Amino acid sequence: MGAAAAGLNPAQVLRHTLRHTAIGHLVQEGADSPTMERISGHKTLAMAEKYAHRKVEHIRTEMDKLQIRTGDAR
Repeated sequence: MGAAAAGLNPAQVLRHTLRHTAIGHLVQEGADSPTMERISGHKTLAMAEKYAHRKVEHIRTEMDKLQIRTGDAR
């Protein structure tokens, strides 16, 4: 399936963007840094770890949902 068939602008769909999105999803699902490095093809662990910020955001969002469910909304 091409970008246009998916309703996306082909000029805006870049390999880097797709890689960034895929690695971000791996982080959100709990993948560790060495695994991200290997899958993403980054040359160093430090380069792969730039995606780690997504994990913190994801955890914060999930904790907010839990607080709402338990009636402990702040």
